Formats: sequence, C-alpha cells, structure tokens
Amino acid sequence: MPAWTKITLSKDDIMLCWNFSNEIIRGENQYDRMMKSGLSLNDRLSYRVKRTFVGKIGEMAFYRFLEQNGIHPGNLDEMFAIFKGQTNVDPFDFQTADGESVDVKTAVFANHKKLVIPIDQFRHIPKDYYVGIKLDLPISVRDYDNSFTPECIKGVYICGFASHEQMRQCYTTNLGEFDCKAKPLTDLRDIRELVALF
Repeated sequence: MPAWTKITLSKDDIMLCWNFSNEIIRGENQYDRMMKSGLSLNDRLSYRVKRTFVGKIGEMAFYRFLEQNGIHPGNLDEMFAIFKGQTNVDPFDFQTADGESVDVKTAVFANHKKLVIPIDQFRHIPKDYYVGIKLDLPISVRDYDNSFTPECIKGVYICGFASHEQMRQCYTTNLGEFDCKAKPLTDLRDIRELVALF
C-alpha cells in the first residue's frame, strides 16, 4: 500500500468550503441524491450541507496537494461556481495535461474505508480517474449530527487513485444508501503516478 499524504487545510480554506456548501444547498442549487429518510426539513438541509462540504473539502485538499507538487490546477474560483437549479450537477473536475478528467471522492467517518462512486454518476458522468480522500476526524464523530462541524477536521489524507477501468471491474454494491462502485482505500494506486500526468 502506498503511503498516504496528509494535507492540513487553512481555516480560510475550510470556511470557503463550508460557506459554498451552505449557499448551494440552502439556495436549492444542487441535485438531491440523499436517500436518508425520517429527517425534518431542517435536519435534511443540514445533512445535505455537510455531505456537500466534505466533498468540497476533498477537492480543496487535492487542489492544495497539486500546488504543493508544483502544479497549478486552475482557477480556484471555478471550483466554487454555483449554477442555478437543482438539475445541475457540480461541473468542476480536475484535468490532466492531456485533458483527462479527475474526480475526487471523500471518505468521512472511521467506518468509511472505500473509494465510493454512486452508480448513476459512474454510468452517466464517467471520469477517467478517481482520487480517494480520507478525512482525519475525532473518533467520536460518527455521523452528520451536531458533533460534525468544520472545526472537527484535523487533516485530510490523499490516499491514492483508480482509473475508470479499475473501478468498472469492481462489483456494483450497495453500502446503505445507493448502488455504487467501491474500492478499498488501501488498494488504490500511488497518487504520484497520477500527479505525473498533470
């Protein structure tokens, strides 16, 4: 297993992700994939904000990782662009020097040990590469409840990556909310191979 790289994000980076997530969800400008039922409207919005936030944190960590490796991955403002309407999907992707697409997926809690791609995304919006990210959270934070706040993120690990073909070969499974392709974070390829393509 290749060594994971820890990235420490600044408070400004974390709050930029948090503010974006609140604005896009509370402004009803993101597709609602959430399957969790039994939540009040307010709790549902909070849950969706936090799920969007961790995705943006993963993207921000990869952005900063590329910068630390001498790569300018593009205009940071593009990562935080909001397109009006719930049918819109966040269009931001990283791209290699040859224009291949790179998507970032974030594993959040202690029991999250896989790179997970929802099957609808995998089939209808395929990417050439997928980067696996793991948040460093206190062990007591186990859900998107009141214990999960921007301040609880201690760091972010860049775990590795997989190609679309490698993910295609994984069984389609359901880990609780939706069908997906999933690969253990410990089985990913060394991220330095992907960095070399930028």
